[in-house]
Amino acid sequence: MRKISVLLLCTFLGSGCSGDRSNIASDHQEIDESLELEIPTEDLVIVPSPDEDNDVEEGPEGDETIVSEDIHIDIAGRFLDDTGTPTGETLHKAPLMNAFWMAWSVYFPSSEIWGAESLSAVRDAPLADDMNGRPGCAGGFDCIPSLPSPRSPDEPLNWVGTNDDGADYLSETDLIIGMEIDGEARAYPHNLLWWHEIVNDQIGEQRFAVTYCPLAGSSFVFDTTNFPAGFGVSGRLFNSTLILYDRDSERLWPQMYAGLEPSLGTEWLDQLPFTQTTWRQWKALHPDTIVLSDDTGFSRNYNAYPYGDYRTNHSNTFSPLNPAADPQFDNKMLTYGLFDRSTGAARAYPMDVLFESFGDKGVFVDTFDGKELLFIWKGDTQLLQAFELPDSLSGKDFELQTRTSK
Repeated sequence: MRKISVLLLCTFLGSGCSGDRSNIASDHQEIDESLELEIPTEDLVIVPSPDEDNDVEEGPEGDETIVSEDIHIDIAGRFLDDTGTPTGETLHKAPLMNAFWMAWSVYFPSSEIWGAESLSAVRDAPLADDMNGRPGCAGGFDCIPSLPSPRSPDEPLNWVGTNDDGADYLSETDLIIGMEIDGEARAYPHNLLWWHEIVNDQIGEQRFAVTYCPLAGSSFVFDTTNFPAGFGVSGRLFNSTLILYDRDSERLWPQMYAGLEPSLGTEWLDQLPFTQTTWRQWKALHPDTIVLSDDTGFSRNYNAYPYGDYRTNHSNTFSPLNPAADPQFDNKMLTYGLFDRSTGAARAYPMDVLFESFGDKGVFVDTFDGKELLFIWKGDTQLLQAFELPDSLSGKDFELQTRTSK
């Protein structure tokens, strides 16, 4: 059985995503979405959005279950009875991170690469200590407006059901970041996060910030319990990744570092587990989910990816990276990862390696810091989940099956 690394509580990865993108960010201007945007540092062209970020093919999401002897678990980690009905018990989800390969290799030098015996570990190269970064979009703080609007941060977010008009801007294969807390499921589409990068939200007593950096392809959800004013986009970049700022103290927090900029002190943000997958897959897992409406109060075309061919152009890193990206994989390949800040251990799960190992779907168990983790992979919907296995399931073999009705 292969041994793997998994993350405990707090993870950190990417940092700020802003670049001079003020022409697509300002909430004070209308945008003619048929025109090429004039950005001094990059040519960012609004083009029709492909269905999602990494060419996921459309097809049935299936009705998969993970089976071990007489135990059945669905791909959301819910235990099922003989009829396929959830019993109310769930596995604890580990907080996977994901980003473009270039961002992972910059922030996690020397990390292991899962399933790639013929490949080296990520090359060793020091990451700069000064993470203040460089100016990104003109205007500084909130030059790219988070949600809710920085001008009215106490305004409620606009939620709709899956079949409501406010959700019809989404195609089935668009990517979303999904959160489920205490049985309540919510979806935060990439389509909105391309333009806003941060959504401050709360479910029950849990405050959190959903963050996505289009330049690093990096998704993180942070616990913001101790930051009641929430987070915003600082307008600065570090290695082409988003730098957040907290509105309580205006300190800088590089997203992929998941901590305070080192010159400002030592403090970390706790990462919350989330799911990144297609809209179709999320709805299949959570039929009662709600989703952010495209009625955000801003004039944006949420069907248009605003960075041209950036996510498929591997030579374009927006700004120079220091250190340079590891050349073992294409820069924009989606990479999942686990990191233990207490030991510095990290392991990457590149999408190409997962496809090579399992094809479109598979399940495997690995261990990190003495914890066994169950991984579920569905490449057709870009879904990789990791769950901590209880002692009662330790050492068992698992397989992924398509569930049939009884």
